[in-house]
Amino acid sequence: MHLNVVNALLTVLLLWILTAPHEFAHAWVATRLGDDTPRLQGRVTLNPLAHVDWLGTASHHADRQIARRAERSGPGRDGRTDQ
Repeated sequence: MHLNVVNALLTVLLLWILTAPHEFAHAWVATRLGDDTPRLQGRVTLNPLAHVDWLGTASHHADRQIARRAERSGPGRDGRTDQ
């Protein structure tokens, strides 16, 4: 499978930019319905950085790395050839 890096980066950038209005709409509706949590968290904005959950993103990537290592080191994958 050939990975086109430019296409992948453009896709991620586009999704990131388009997610901001979507999340802003969630925050705006919640605020209009009386929930002050989005306002307190600074999420009633179109700034994409305000909608990123840095801890959740970091832990998600850490979990994926751990899962990949577990897959590579599963039964029968210890590198021995004398089985």
